[in-house]
Amino acid sequence: MLASVWPYLQEVRAKKVRPRLAAWETLSLLTAVAGIASLTDGRFAAAVLMFVMTCSSLSVVWFGRKHGDRRLETYDLVSRAIVILGIVPWFIFSAPSITVLIALLLDFVNTLPSVLHTWEKPHGQAWRVYFLAALAGAFTILAASSWRPTAIAYPIYTVLINFVLASIILLRQNHVITKKEPFEIREL
Repeated sequence: MLASVWPYLQEVRAKKVRPRLAAWETLSLLTAVAGIASLTDGRFAAAVLMFVMTCSSLSVVWFGRKHGDRRLETYDLVSRAIVILGIVPWFIFSAPSITVLIALLLDFVNTLPSVLHTWEKPHGQAWRVYFLAALAGAFTILAASSWRPTAIAYPIYTVLINFVLASIILLRQNHVITKKEPFEIREL
C-alpha cells in the first residue's frame, strides 16, 4: 500500500498535482479509526491495511504541505465530526463493526469528488496508484481470518473503489476530448 502512493508523491513533489490536504487528512482519520476498530476486534490483517493507508495518507499531507490545496470546507468539518460520532456506538454497544462501516461509508462519500475529478481529467491521475491499492486490498482479503465486517469490509471496499478509479483512468485517457481539440459530430 505504501508503494501505491509513491507515484502520486512523486507528482506532488514535482508540483504536477496539488493534493487537497483536508481530504487526505480526513482519509487518514477514517482509516486510523477503522484500523483501531479492526485491531480491537482482533482483525490484524485489516488493521495493518488501515494503518498503512493512514501512513500513506499522512505522507501525502506531509509532502503536499507546501504546495497543496489548504482549503478547509464545511464538508470536511462535517465528515470529521461524523467520524468522531461514529466512535460512540463502538464504546456504547461494544460494536467496532459499526464504526468500521461508518468510516467506510464516509470514505465512499469523500471519494465521490475524486471519482468525478478522475472522470473529467483522467490524464492528471496515475492508474498505478489505484491498481496497487486494489492489490493490497485483495491480499488483505486473502489474509482475513474471518468474514466479520472489521476483517473484510474495508479491504473489499478498497479493492472495488480503487479498481473503479484505475479503470476510469485507463479507459478514459484515450477517449477524453481536450478543450484544444476541435469537436465535431460525424454521421455514421
